[in-house]
Amino acid sequence: EEADRAESGPAAKRARTESKVQEKPQQVRCRQVLIKYVGCRQPTDNVRRKPIRRSQAEAEGMMLGVLNALDVAKAGAAATALEAAFTKQVRAVSECSSSLKGGDLAGDIGWLKLPEVKPGEKISKEQAQRMALIRAALGLAVNEISDIIVSDEGVHLLKRAA
Repeated sequence: EEADRAESGPAAKRARTESKVQEKPQQVRCRQVLIKYVGCRQPTDNVRRKPIRRSQAEAEGMMLGVLNALDVAKAGAAATALEAAFTKQVRAVSECSSSLKGGDLAGDIGWLKLPEVKPGEKISKEQAQRMALIRAALGLAVNEISDIIVSDEGVHLLKRAA
C-alpha cells in the first residue's frame, strides 16, 4: 500500500474559488494629521484651544511641509523611523483631538469602512466628503501615507495602520 501512495504522490489540492489577495479590504485602521482652516466646519483648534485664522491654501502649505518631513524620514531609514516621524508630526501639528492619544496611538481615528448606501438614497455633501476620505484610506497599503485630502473638516494626511 505504501508503494502505491508513493507513486501517486500527495493528494491533489482543491483549486481556490476566490482570491483574497486582489480583494480590497472592507475596513482599515488609520491615523491622521488634521490641519483646519477658516472655512472648515469647526474652525477651532481643539488641542490648543485657539480659533483658526489660516486660509485653506495656508493649511495645504503646512501639510506639504509635514509631507516633506515624512518623505525625508522615509528615505533615510526603516519603517520604525517613519512611524516615529509620523507620531512626531501628529503631536506637533495636528488639530484633531486624536493627537492627544498616548504612544503610537497618536492621531488614531480608528477603523474606517464605507457605510451602506441604498439605491436611490440621497447622500448629503458631508456624507459624500466623508466617503471620499474613507475611499482614499481603503486604497492605501499598510503603513502607506496618503496624499493631501481636503474636506469640510480640514486638510487631512492619512497613514494606514492596519
